Order: sequence, then structure tokens, then C-alpha cells
Amino acid sequence: MDDYMAQALNTFWVGASRKARSEPSLNDPMLTESQSSTITMRSLDNAFKTFINGLHHLYSVEACQHNTLLPISRFPNDLLVEIFALASEMDISVTGWDYSPQQRGISLADFTLVCRKWRAIVCNTPSLWAYISSAHPHRATLECLARSDQALLRIFLNYCSLNYENAEDLNTRILEEGHRWKTVELHNVEMDMLKKLEQRAAPLLERFLARADAGMVHDTVNLFGGSASRLRHLTLINIRIPWDSGLLLRLRTLYIDCHQGDNPSAQQVVHALQSCPDLTRFRLNLSPKVHPGPIPPETFPIELPRLEYLDISVHPLMTEHLLRRMRIPSCKRFSVEDVEATGPTFSATMAHLNPSLSSILRAAKDVSINIDGNSLDYKATTTVEEVWYKGEVDDLAQYIHIRASGNRFTGDFVLDTLSWLLDNVHTPSFISPVYLHIFNIPSSHTLMVIINRLSSVITNLHLALSSASAETIISYLAEPFKVITDGTTTLRWPLPNLMELYCYGCVDIEPEVVLACIQRRAGRGLFPQGSREHREELPTRLMKLHLRLPRRSSSTDIMKMFPDCEEWCGLELEHEHGFGDYSGCTPNWGRTPNPYASGARTPNPYASGGRTPAWGNSSCTPNPYASGARTPNPYASGGHTPNPYVSSNSTQ
Repeated sequence: MDDYMAQALNTFWVGASRKARSEPSLNDPMLTESQSSTITMRSLDNAFKTFINGLHHLYSVEACQHNTLLPISRFPNDLLVEIFALASEMDISVTGWDYSPQQRGISLADFTLVCRKWRAIVCNTPSLWAYISSAHPHRATLECLARSDQALLRIFLNYCSLNYENAEDLNTRILEEGHRWKTVELHNVEMDMLKKLEQRAAPLLERFLARADAGMVHDTVNLFGGSASRLRHLTLINIRIPWDSGLLLRLRTLYIDCHQGDNPSAQQVVHALQSCPDLTRFRLNLSPKVHPGPIPPETFPIELPRLEYLDISVHPLMTEHLLRRMRIPSCKRFSVEDVEATGPTFSATMAHLNPSLSSILRAAKDVSINIDGNSLDYKATTTVEEVWYKGEVDDLAQYIHIRASGNRFTGDFVLDTLSWLLDNVHTPSFISPVYLHIFNIPSSHTLMVIINRLSSVITNLHLALSSASAETIISYLAEPFKVITDGTTTLRWPLPNLMELYCYGCVDIEPEVVLACIQRRAGRGLFPQGSREHREELPTRLMKLHLRLPRRSSSTDIMKMFPDCEEWCGLELEHEHGFGDYSGCTPNWGRTPNPYASGARTPNPYASGGRTPAWGNSSCTPNPYASGARTPNPYASGGHTPNPYVSSNSTQ
């Protein structure tokens, strides 16, 4: 009310004073008044304005006193600055095909609208304006440069999102501020900008990333004159620099990815690694077809005690030379591409790295071995741990990746290395699952060699083979083999720790073969018990089966064959067609829920794990395929009992 009255009086007196100051007309009675009346009106006007200003000041003081009592006002200004910085940058990350940053979650302008204290903090803190991004409008970017004062700059530029004039103007202004660069990321950069960077000093630069399109940069670029004393993280994609440059000194992260031009020699790479004893991440991706030149003598090892990430994809001769000389006791992520299948040389190369790789396996959540017709891909991974710090994500996890190249299946030397590693760490304390994926191997003999080499540690077997090859493997798993030791015959099973079996693409596999394997591995008294001359080592019970059924067979037919397998914990079946439509010819992948798969919308009454009791328990769900007369078969399509899996409204 007081504010309303004050505003009304203020409007009245202002209007009256303006009328008094305006040019009077001939009919205006004020024309005859004396000059003293005009002076009096102006004095009253000024006095009233002073009163109104004082009233507003009192209200402002009262509001400030009230704001100081709020909990948010008790935060120190430095803490608020950190909160503003994190909130304004938390969503910034390089994603997408064009490497553009995501939309910023909260802009600095939003903080200035909350209260006058926040506005004063934001406007008077240069470090909050020190992030320069091409995602911002051009005028906003220039305003950030002006407000950042002398704060260290963090620059992110994607030249695909800038027109020519803005790019030239922004380059000129940013190059003038080279003395306060802290981090710089340049995506889709062109040769003109790189040439300008050759003549620009960056004494405070700590992190530099430059990415050019393939084929856009042909010459070698000596960035920053070959000197950046504080540079610790360097990433170059499709950009070549001199390998004797001073930039390759005292680095902690070095990523080089360039498939054009001449590759560095092995001696140059070794010299660069020896100049970075504190290196924690190293990635070298060069053309594997370019010969590295003469290989230097192996006089001194490459000691990298802090290296955690190693990724090499170069010529096989350089790969072998680097691996033979490296000492990486702290390695957590190991990846090697294009390994030459040259027999024992690889085993000798990897021999001194086995302790480091074994430590990776011991910390792994799972181990995956992928074998196809001409390569081997060996991985040991853990759950990815993301560490957020000012918008940066660290996805370093336990990881081993070895891929062999060649025109045939990789040699026994790789299998020997893998077998040694797995056997070395497979102790009772090592309970991580080991996955073996086999693809496109037509030779049954080769399949048996693979399984025998890795037999003792495999827990999950994935087959993507022809039906005949898959049946050969499954039949092989159903028969133990005899081992005679000191006159005692021991029956040992292939893959004794196998718990899950997956068959992909084997649409013509015979269900009887699978059933025989499951029953025999379940140990149903098929071998004499108590014999002194014979001893059997029973395998682990098979817990899960994943099949892709042929068109002529239905999942109902398969389920009728397996109702009394009490040893099973769950059964997962995959069919070519939707349930209830076994005679149709239109594939229906993934549309109709599988009622027999755990985790589907309809609970699986045949799974013995979890809350559903196993078969044979009086409290379990009745078997609809049993011969009992009191329990009808709800899945039969005949009669007046509907099939609940044909209707779109399936049982929830």
C-alpha cells in the first residue's frame, strides 16, 4: 500500500512540475502567476523526489537485511563461484559425429537473475567468463573475452559451426590472448590456423587437442615453435608434428592418430617415450602398412612406471619392438592391433608383460575372448568408472585387447599366451566369468583345438557357427574324455566350468543334441559309481541355454522336452516368429515378449531360480505340459481356451 501511494504521489508531482515547466498557452491561468510560484513548485518536486528515494533506500536496506538471514547468503563467495562454474559447465562434452559440445545446462545469465548478490559475484569474477566456445553466439563470445580480464582461458572451437568472417575475427582475438591459454580444443581446424599457431607462444598451456579432417593437413606442423613448458596433455588427430619437438617432453597424456604421410621411425617413438617418464596414457595409431625403418638395438628398456592406458596400432615390427622394451607395471588398459602372426616371436615379446596383464585379469569383472576366421580379439573388462571433474569424463577401466592379423586363423602362439594368462589367474579367488565367442570357423579340428587350449577357464560359450559345426561342438561337450594317471582312469569333461551356452544363427540345430548334452553333463548316473579304477570329475551344472529355433519347430515343442530338468536355473529361448504364429512366414523379431525368458513381462513358470520354485516342489507353478488331467494347457490354440501370447494384451 505504501509503495502504491508513493508511486501515485510521485506521478502526480512529476506531472505537475512538467506542466509548470512547459510552455504556457495564452489561456493558461498560470501565465499570470509570478516567478516565485514556479520556483516553489520545483522545490516541492525536488523535495518529494528526495523523500521517495530515501523511502526506496530504506526498503532496499530492509531487503538486504532480510537476504542476509537466508541460508544461501551464508555461503562464502569462493564456494559460490565454484558452484556456478560447475553448474555452467557440467553438460559440456564432445559428442556426436561433428564433435560439437552439448548444450550448456545453466548459463551465467541465469545466475544474475536470482538476486543482486549473485549478480555482483558473477559479473565481478573473471574466471567464470574464461570459457570460450564456438557454440555461443559470436557477440557473446567476444563479451566473454572482454569480461574474462586476465583469467586463464579454456577454449573450445569447432570450425564447422562458424562462418568465415566470424572464424577469422575469433582467431585474431584468440591468438592475441595466447599468453593466457590453459586448455585449447580445435576441431575441424584448417592449415591456416595451424600455421599461425607455429608462431604463437603458449607459456601457460596445459592441454591441447587439435583435430583436422583426413587429407586437409599435408605438411608437418611445428606447433608453438616446439616449446610449451607446461604442456602435459597432447592429442593430435590427422596432424603431424616433428618427433623431435619439445612438445613431446614431460607429457602425461599422448594421443597420436594419423594415417597419412610418413610414419615416425621406431627410434623416434622410443626417444619420445623415454622423454616422458610420467606418462599415464599413450595411444599411437599410425598406418600399419608403412615400414618403420631400421629397428634400433634393444639396449635400454622403456620404463613407464605410471602408464595405465596403452593403445598401439602401428606396423607389426614396431609393435613387437615397443612391447619387447616396455615396462608397464601399473597398466590397466592394454590394447594392441595388427599383431603379426609370426610364431614364437609374439610369445617371447609378451613374456615380460605377463605379470602386468595378469594383474589386469585379477581386477577384471569379466573376460571375453572373441575368435573368428582370421583374427583374435581378447578382452578383459570391468565396469566403466566415470570420474566427473568440470565436465571431463574418465572412462579408464580394466581392459585387455589383442587382435592378430593375417589371412588365416591366428596361430597357436596367441592361444598359448591367452591360456597361460587365464590359467595363471584362475584360482578359487578368481570367480569372474570368462566368455568365449567363436565366429565363422568351418574346421571342426580347429574348434576342438581352441576349446582344449582354453578348456579349464571358460564359463560362457557363445557360438555363431553353422548348424553342423555347432552340433559338433555340443556333441563334443556331451562326452568326457579319459585321462590315465598311475593306472587310474579319470573322466574329464571339456569346458568343465561351463555354465551358459548360447547358439546364434544355428536355426537347423537338432534339439535332441542339445538335450543329450544337458542331461549327460547333469550327471544322471551314466557312469559307474564307487569304482576304484574309474574316477569322474563332474562338470559344473549348465544354468542357461539360448537357442534360435527353426521355423518347423515351436518353442512349445522344445519346452515339452525339458520339463523335468530340475538342475536348470532358467531357460531362454529365441524364435524366428512371434509366439502363437508358427505357420506364418513373416519374421517378428523382438516384438512379441518371450514368456519363457526371465525378465520378460510374463513371468517364467519353468525357471527354478529366484522366487519361482523348481519342478518337483509341491508349491511350484504346475507344468502345463504334464499329463495331469486337472491342469489344462493354457498354451493350446484349440478349443475355447485362448492363447494368452497371441493377443496384444499379454499377461502382465
